[in-house]
Amino acid sequence: QHTPLSSISVDMPLSPMKEPGAAPAPTLLSAPTLLGHRRQPTPDSVVELLLLHEDSERCTQRDEADERERASLELGNELHADFGEIIDAPLSPHTPPPPPPPRPQPPEQPLPPPQQQPQPLPQASSPPPQQPPPPTQSSQPPPRRSPSPPPPGPHSILHAATRAFEAAMAAGGGSDQEDGAGSGEMDVELLVAAFRTNLAVTEVFGSMMTPAVKNDLANLDKLAKAWVALGKRRGAAQVATLRGLLEAERASGVHKPGGVLRDPSAGIALTWLRRSLAFQRGLLQGLAADRGATLSAVATAAYKAHLERYHNWVLRGTFKVCLGGLPARDVFLDKLGPELRPAERAEVCYREAAEVGEAMRRADERMGALLVALDMDDQRKA
Repeated sequence: QHTPLSSISVDMPLSPMKEPGAAPAPTLLSAPTLLGHRRQPTPDSVVELLLLHEDSERCTQRDEADERERASLELGNELHADFGEIIDAPLSPHTPPPPPPPRPQPPEQPLPPPQQQPQPLPQASSPPPQQPPPPTQSSQPPPRRSPSPPPPGPHSILHAATRAFEAAMAAGGGSDQEDGAGSGEMDVELLVAAFRTNLAVTEVFGSMMTPAVKNDLANLDKLAKAWVALGKRRGAAQVATLRGLLEAERASGVHKPGGVLRDPSAGIALTWLRRSLAFQRGLLQGLAADRGATLSAVATAAYKAHLERYHNWVLRGTFKVCLGGLPARDVFLDKLGPELRPAERAEVCYREAAEVGEAMRRADERMGALLVALDMDDQRKA
């Protein structure tokens, strides 16, 4: 902003002094008055004044910049005079060179010991005292081996579940409900593996059955954790079978008489896994028996027969919605036998649905008989 010329006042006498010694009488004149004595103000004169003002400001700024540069140069000269020796000194003598990498040497010396060890092995194998380790390993569930090779020909995913449950029952020994006491045993490790294999069948029902899959996974986790914990306290051999596991858990005092099971526990997890297995068995057997019904109709009938009485009204409503959204029968069969030819897919799936249903029935009866015999048959609703 520039000061307008009209507001500038100048102290200038109007006439020279008339008498010597007498003080002049100054008169304040404004810029327009002063310029009026000489010439009228013009735009050129105003511009000249503005340019003179700007030139004076530039000179002031240039002088300040020169002064700052001169001060910084003087400071730099002082620092260089004080610390020039330190700055100019080389850094290489203070940084030692990195050590050379170690040369890899082939382990030629440890090779002769293994050659001397096989010599005592045949000598130690002759005496019988070195044979107890095999029995300790055989006391654990020997079930990792399949009982029989699978029959030739392509199969659906139901066939793997059938073989898994049969392997769990074959490794446990015994028979199905001899004298009504449920003497048929089951191997715990293979039983857990069979339930996990069967999850592939549950996932085929589609995304509407995701809550059921998550529920089975949670119960499998409870069963596995209880099996490991009791195995550490009682020994792995005592809880290798399903009867041994349930007896050890009942002896620990976590359950109440009358079949009131604690949650979480192996007993309550097995109870709900068994109910879910019964529902799937009814669905698959009904699918093979009535080939004209829809999958939702067959699943609803199986739910009413095996699961509905154990669910509260919230779970009943949830399951009814899920069962109403199951895929069509053809889509379900395609997912059961993706490697089967379309001409034989339906027949193979129906046949293997009946087979896995029978294996599930036998496993369900063995588990149910054990729970009843040990007073662990919990009939409460969820």
